Amino acid sequence: YLGEFLSESLGLEADLKTLHTTVAYWGVDSGSLFAAPNMPVFIHYDGDATFYGTPCLEKPSAFKCCLHTGPQCDPERLEEGVDREAVQRLQRTVDGLFDRGSGSR
Repeated sequence: YLGEFLSESLGLEADLKTLHTTVAYWGVDSGSLFAAPNMPVFIHYDGDATFYGTPCLEKPSAFKCCLHTGPQCDPERLEEGVDREAVQRLQRTVDGLFDRGSGSR
């Protein structure tokens, strides 16, 4: 979207790609270190992938974690579904970073 907008509106060319990313929510005990407002935003770089997480204000008993990579996609024709490999990678990363064994929701 943005590349087309920049080109048409401002005459700027930008090599932008839309990626299909995976987002998951991890359940936490209310009042825990991982619950809003205690949990800070985090970014973790792991080789070819970047992970980030945020407190989940809309679900106080969870935090949100995203694998900020994925296959290139057309935003006009997104395919729905769960990328199980990406979810497992998120699970391993969250477990490794926070030494916890809870699953995604």
